Amino acid sequence: MPFYDSTASKVTIRNCTFARNRGVAYGAIYANSSGATVTNCLFTGNRSLRTDAVNRDYNGDLTVRNCAFEWIGGSIQAEAIFGRDYPTRLGNGVEIYGGCDGFTVSNCCFREVYDAGVTQQYNIPEKKGMERCDQKHVRYVDNVFERCNYSVEYFLTAKNGNPSLMEDFRIEDNIMLDAGYGFAEQRPDRDQAAHIKAWYCGERNRAKDYVIRRNAICLSIDMLTQTCSALRNADGSSSLPRYEDNVFVGREGDCLGEITDTAKPRVTYDAAAEAFVNSFGSGNRCLILPRSARGGIPFDMPALKAPVFPARDFSIADFGAKADGSKCTAAFAQAMDACAKAGG
Repeated sequence: MPFYDSTASKVTIRNCTFARNRGVAYGAIYANSSGATVTNCLFTGNRSLRTDAVNRDYNGDLTVRNCAFEWIGGSIQAEAIFGRDYPTRLGNGVEIYGGCDGFTVSNCCFREVYDAGVTQQYNIPEKKGMERCDQKHVRYVDNVFERCNYSVEYFLTAKNGNPSLMEDFRIEDNIMLDAGYGFAEQRPDRDQAAHIKAWYCGERNRAKDYVIRRNAICLSIDMLTQTCSALRNADGSSSLPRYEDNVFVGREGDCLGEITDTAKPRVTYDAAAEAFVNSFGSGNRCLILPRSARGGIPFDMPALKAPVFPARDFSIADFGAKADGSKCTAAFAQAMDACAKAGG
């Protein structure tokens, strides 16, 4: 990887291009220091076995702003670890793995990301007992996500009563387009794409003061949103986010996804979707496109017909071509002309 920082000092990276880097764990930047800032940088074609652009582990803060990420990820993960019999290819744009106290990604563009555009995540080891690993003051603001498998992904697994939580978490003023399309269509798990993705688990995603506000959430190969948590806060309040003034765009009959604190079936995207989302907030709108609008095209388009070619052969040998090294230009031209006149 071109940049590795394991110190406790603050570091700023600006005005750089990170292209086609490969790594065992991290593709472009690994910043384990608190207070790292990445600004005005381009990341393209970076791949590793974990995070492919910007990663920071464990506690501290990270700021990424005014950056562009494209064609990120695709490396194959060792699946025996998870007991799977198919390969998963990884590749997050910006990731914090562990706790944080200040994580901001703003005014960035993410395009063709194999996994998540931005993510904070951690499975707290059971050996840590009641040790806190909170994810606080997270801001994903004013970004554009296009053709990422997940625009935003998050999870915080806290088992056996560990009180860790996400607090003061905002996803605001982003444009999210075509989740799961493009590069991510190669994935074997084609039923999980979503613009906002939280994996359901009975001991995951305790959250307080969590708001999803003023985003445009447009089209997905699977779900538009999945925000789930069965854990409650110490005061008994729900860990689910409040949805405010978002605009959803989807095809009639597609999957809206899940907003739930229990393992419930996914919600269909139909005329009832807007009322459902507003039961978790207010001011949200759900715009419904015709079912025939496909592949991110926001208008009706007739199905394409596959071409049919006649079962006819035109051998250049029949038009004077010889296998003796001589030029066959005239034979090619005559064979193509005869083919065209016969109708192909």
